[in-house]
Amino acid sequence: MLPERLSGFHKESADPARAGILRRGWVHAHGPTLVELFRLSDAACLVAALWLAGRLLEVAWNKDHLLISLLGVAAFTLAAAHWPLYRSWRVSPLRAELSIALGCCCAALLGIMAAFYALNAWPDMPRTLLLAWGVLTFLLIAGGRVVVRLGLRALRKRGNNFRVAAIVGANDTSLHVAHQLRSNPWMGIRVLGVFDARNHAPGSAAGNLHLAGDLARLEQCIALGEVDMVYITLPMRAERLIQQVVRRLRDSAVPVLFVADFSAFGLLHARWEMLGGMPTVSLVDTPHQGVDGLLKRTIDVVLSSIALLCLFLPMLAIALAIKLTSSGPVLFVQQRYGLDGKEFPIYKFRTMTVVEDGMSAFTFTQAQRGDLRITR
Repeated sequence: MLPERLSGFHKESADPARAGILRRGWVHAHGPTLVELFRLSDAACLVAALWLAGRLLEVAWNKDHLLISLLGVAAFTLAAAHWPLYRSWRVSPLRAELSIALGCCCAALLGIMAAFYALNAWPDMPRTLLLAWGVLTFLLIAGGRVVVRLGLRALRKRGNNFRVAAIVGANDTSLHVAHQLRSNPWMGIRVLGVFDARNHAPGSAAGNLHLAGDLARLEQCIALGEVDMVYITLPMRAERLIQQVVRRLRDSAVPVLFVADFSAFGLLHARWEMLGGMPTVSLVDTPHQGVDGLLKRTIDVVLSSIALLCLFLPMLAIALAIKLTSSGPVLFVQQRYGLDGKEFPIYKFRTMTVVEDGMSAFTFTQAQRGDLRITR
């Protein structure tokens, strides 16, 4: 249970009129327009980056450059549609947005280069120009987003450009959500209060939580324009109650988000996938797939080879010391299982007089201080 209670959260908008003035500024009211402005600014960055790369590399601008820059805009737009770049990033850190932007830049550049090679229609320009174009494009796009983030953060510090969230469900998950929103003011989200899906009067207590009211009270707050978004933190087993809440809020003009609590499964890096339009989450999965698996294998081989070369003489001395001070093999072989379920041997310097593998928990005896089996 988090130490911070939620009592008083519903008092943050005690003056709805003032909260509305502060909250519904130009940025808040014209969010979709800003998204379209980002599309236009990114397109301008692509064209400007190619022109700037040409100036830096002393390559004269011509009509081919204009055509290539327009192809780049089209490719970047397709990539940004696949990886949703143009959306609200209010609750996401800047590095997440920049990583998506970098992926879109790389995909667009690689797509254009692949098309040139496939059609055997490489334009009359140096290859370095395209690489410089890709780098400058990302720098311009990233720079614009950093400036916008800093500007929004300054507005939110002054009490502007924030949204008000209501939380449905009085439990530990609601505590955690409220704690995250209050601990990260850069998100620009204030908590109006916790509303219980059952009938509780405003100000009543439920499980050490100070409640702002029930669903009827929440609907009133939404109708008065005091709520911009709703987080449902009810447990997944309360399916009927969740459906009831969604039905009652479906016709409201605010986004309704469900917070899935998978803490009972001990998930650290859950991966979401879509199966025929249905979301699925991996409860047990291998951490090394695709490029990650290839990268790990490369690191294992390269780094282990370098380590063996650097530690060859010390390891030789250790092996000699074991051989001279204790009878038996120098290396101790253990059997382990890999990610594919196959058994493989691992080799260790023997530090005990016995060489049993200890695979059976019934015969294994943990080493203790002064154990006679330990070698010198």
